[in-house]
Amino acid sequence: MAAGFEGKTVSGFFLNNVKISFLVNNPKDVIQWCHYHGGFYEQDELKDISLVIPTRANILDIGSNVGNHLVYFIKFCRNVQVTPFEVNPSALEMLKSNIALNAVGNQVNDKYLGIALGQFEGHVELINGDKIANNLGAASFSVSNDPQGLVMRPLDSLNLEFKPDFMKIDVEGMEIAVLLGAEKTILDARPPLYVEVAPQNRAEFKKVLKEWGYTIERTHQRHKGVVNYLCVPW
Repeated sequence: MAAGFEGKTVSGFFLNNVKISFLVNNPKDVIQWCHYHGGFYEQDELKDISLVIPTRANILDIGSNVGNHLVYFIKFCRNVQVTPFEVNPSALEMLKSNIALNAVGNQVNDKYLGIALGQFEGHVELINGDKIANNLGAASFSVSNDPQGLVMRPLDSLNLEFKPDFMKIDVEGMEIAVLLGAEKTILDARPPLYVEVAPQNRAEFKKVLKEWGYTIERTHQRHKGVVNYLCVPW
């Protein structure tokens, strides 16, 4: 069911008798298509990984996009708190709307929205804005020398007020940089990791896992060339 929301379209549906709402400004978008037609993107995968998320978990949602995973975690995991990271201005606007539409703001720590995570402090810029008309989640960024660019910081530099109990990372090819910038946090907290890994990064990703004492519990692959790894500490 779709309805108007400040001149835009809101898709509402029920899952397990729970009302879910998402703002949709492009029904052809890969993720928004699922919302428009009454479901979550990667719904089966979300159900699977939710089984390893403990009660009252602090979740880091790195690469939140429009909030697909964030809303699922809050609605269908047990009393969790989610800290999202999203730097793409177009996605960020929709993410904030979806947090409001689902009335989950009291379980969202929005302190770091607008900050890109990486291995070092610096700046990033959008590099493929003209190629993502129907896949907002495919927006990718590169390190920039422009001091006016979007701010990038390593997770370890943020001095989080909590230890994460679960980390989801979907950053379109920057996953190694994000992981290396979060090494201290990860080794201290030892949370399960759910990471989308680009083909060119898989060897390095597995090397890092081995060095950190993590093993791959299982994988999910919905699209060619895109593999999500659920990883747990030994």
